Amino acid sequence: MAPKKLTHQVALELAAGNAPVVDLGKMLGQTGVNLVEKALGDKGSSRPGHEVAGKITTAQLREIAERKLPDLNTSDVEMAMRTIAGTARSMGVAVVD
Repeated sequence: MAPKKLTHQVALELAAGNAPVVDLGKMLGQTGVNLVEKALGDKGSSRPGHEVAGKITTAQLREIAERKLPDLNTSDVEMAMRTIAGTARSMGVAVVD
């Protein structure tokens, strides 16, 4: 795997267990970590489980999982794909073949 180019560096100081999710999302959103949203080309559903915001293919899912693999707690691409698919589902995004 080729070395990754550093595009952003973020330093966060948060008390354990007290990370404000809204503020954290705002800080990380501008760094380009929203891989599912990039593949979808839109934001997730406002009502996940009720409305489908869009679809991504298994190939797109694999690409996202391979890019995100160093940040996950697994070294298996298939398990990383399952993790990313769960994130996509929680956003109201369907994974299709």
